[in-house]
Parts: sequence; structure tokens; C-alpha cells
Amino acid sequence: MRSCYDIQTKLHQRGVPCWLTRLYKVTETLGTDSDNSSINKQILSLFEKAHTKMLTEINDSTLNPKLRTYKTFKNDIRIEPYLNYTLPKSVYCNIARFRLSSHNLNIELGRHKRPYVPADERICEKCNLNQVEDEFHCLMRCKKWNDIRLNLFHIACKYIEGFTIFDPTEQFLQILTTKNTNLNFALGKFLQVALKLDSKI
Repeated sequence: MRSCYDIQTKLHQRGVPCWLTRLYKVTETLGTDSDNSSINKQILSLFEKAHTKMLTEINDSTLNPKLRTYKTFKNDIRIEPYLNYTLPKSVYCNIARFRLSSHNLNIELGRHKRPYVPADERICEKCNLNQVEDEFHCLMRCKKWNDIRLNLFHIACKYIEGFTIFDPTEQFLQILTTKNTNLNFALGKFLQVALKLDSKI
């Protein structure tokens, strides 16, 4: 955001019409100060309002039911760290798809079936636990993936202090929000198999 603002400032100073130019015109119309400190305060206020609005919408289960998992760990608006790591494209794409519920688990597929399948009836068909096949079930519970989950958890124990004493919900959140490159890579490999994605690692 800061880089974008700096670019806008340079454009405005050169006389090139841009977003910042329009902002100055708005402040003039409203009769407010157009000095830099005032502009910065207004920009900060607008950013905070937009930030709050986005987080509110993410957490609104009625408006965005698809974001049921995403909202459990998304508490600020910023680029996710794993996107800046030197991971193969297929790895971070697998993670992104999983986090955003853009996958082929029944919790997502049920939304598109006709007749419509209620969320609590989108049961996993890969194991006999009779649980909804959502992201948590896939990563933490499904018996189908016990073998490959062992490797993921082994790596998680190396890089997440106290991992074994966390309850499954906290383990799930810790894995999905880790900033460790090796654990992100292991997560991507797990998802490659569990979601039967076509990309190669």
C-alpha cells in the first residue's frame, strides 16, 4: 500500500492526473485541509474503514458461506507470507486453493449439486467416520490420508513448538498459518495427494 501511495504522490507532483489528484479535489470540495498530514490521516481512515469492511464480509457466514474455513485464520488484510517464499508454483497454488475452498471436497461440491446438498450432509465418502468432508476433516481426520498425514505432522513437530500438545483445531490453524518454508512445502505435498490435484511437485 505504501509503495502504491508513493507512486501516486510522484504522479500527482508531476501533474499527471491520478487517484491522489482526485483525493485532493475531494478535500478541497469538502473544505478540509490538503496538507500532507491531513491527507495521510484521511488515507489512513479510508484504509481502516476498507480493512474493517473486508474483514466483516469475510466473517459474515450468511453473505460468504464459502469462507467458513478462511475466516478462522484470516484476521488481517495483507499478502500471505507463503506467497513470497521460494516455493514451486504448484505448491503455493495447492495451499491457496485449499485455504480458499477452491477444491473438490464434498463441502464444496455439495454447493453445486442439484438437488442442493445441505452443508451438514456433505459427508466424506473416503472413510467411515461419517463426518462432513471439509478442510478440517481432510487435513486432520480422514483415515484415507493417515499415512501421508504422518509425514506432515512429523515436519510440523519440527517447526511448531508444542505442536503435539495443541488440540486438533489449533494444530489445523498452526499448519495453515505457518511461516516456515519446509512446512508449507510439506503441506503442499499433502494437498497434492489428498485433493488429487493435477499439478506436479
